[in-house]
Amino acid sequence: MIDHNSTKVGGIHRTSRSDSAQVFGIDSSFRKEKNSAKKGGVTDSSLDASIRNLLKTDTTELGHGVRKANNTISAIQVADRVLLSIGDKLLKMREYARSSADTECTPFERKEIEEQYQKVAREITEIATSTEAIEKSGICEELRKTTAAELGLGSDACPTSSGYTISTQEAARRAVDGVSDAIVKKDEMRARLGTLKRSLEATISSLVVHAQNIQAAETRMSDIDIANEMALFVKQQILSKSKVAILSQACRLSAVSLSLVR
Repeated sequence: MIDHNSTKVGGIHRTSRSDSAQVFGIDSSFRKEKNSAKKGGVTDSSLDASIRNLLKTDTTELGHGVRKANNTISAIQVADRVLLSIGDKLLKMREYARSSADTECTPFERKEIEEQYQKVAREITEIATSTEAIEKSGICEELRKTTAAELGLGSDACPTSSGYTISTQEAARRAVDGVSDAIVKKDEMRARLGTLKRSLEATISSLVVHAQNIQAAETRMSDIDIANEMALFVKQQILSKSKVAILSQACRLSAVSLSLVR
């Protein structure tokens, strides 16, 4: 009986040692698995962090691009209102030129009309050059082309231009054509600005979608990292509980075996 119990005790101790070795082997393999992510001196976590930083940087740059495009669109809208105001002034100048070209217009009336014509030409120049919102954008150079001098209107223009003056009937007739040409130039500029605005709006839409995709990718990477951390945490808990359970069971078996020997 004693020999039989001694053999049983020896078997129990061998089982306990094998269980302990198995536990420590699992723990060792876990450490190896945890450290296996280090390849080439770079860990997976640091690589993921670098990728997320790059994604955040790209999102920030895209945001800057969207803001700049929106600012340009705002400047285009201001420029369009300026061009509309200039268009109203040009219509007035054409009416003055037609009135001066009328055969029934007296020299005194033509002189008064000439003063109003030159006054409106100066107003056009002031409108085209006094907008601070446009000064800070690249549209400023476009609007400067709508000054009276650039349009060939008024006393500041070249004396040989058709819209230089309406002081005589013949000059007024030429001015009608000159103002009409200026209106066409203004409309062409509005068309170019409208095309640029639509292009910017399409670009903004594309950038916003791209930024949303990058943010979604960064969010998914963060979710994966959290899931991995939780998996490792649960794994460590399971291993810890398994070790405690195996050791406690070995201790109980050893105590039973000793009691049988006694």
